[in-house]
Amino acid sequence: MKLKVVGVTKGNRQEVIRSIIDSYVEKGKLKSFEGLSDEDQVLKGIASLEKEPDNPHDPNAIKVMLNDAHGKKYHVGYIAKEQTAEVS
Repeated sequence: MKLKVVGVTKGNRQEVIRSIIDSYVEKGKLKSFEGLSDEDQVLKGIASLEKEPDNPHDPNAIKVMLNDAHGKKYHVGYIAKEQTAEVS
């Protein structure tokens, strides 16, 4: 299943995502993110999903979290509302 992640352009999330990718490049775990297929862009073990039942906009909200190469976790978006029931 392909998931649609929304909210990735809010605030500085694009910069955060870029820094996460850069952290893997710096550690030698990824050569480059540019030009990779969708399948190759998936880095196992860095993404996780967390339910957010206290979300004021959607009690079914699911946060998308990414870990950088140093193990720090960042909130980078949400699963699209129309997919949360299926993902849950």
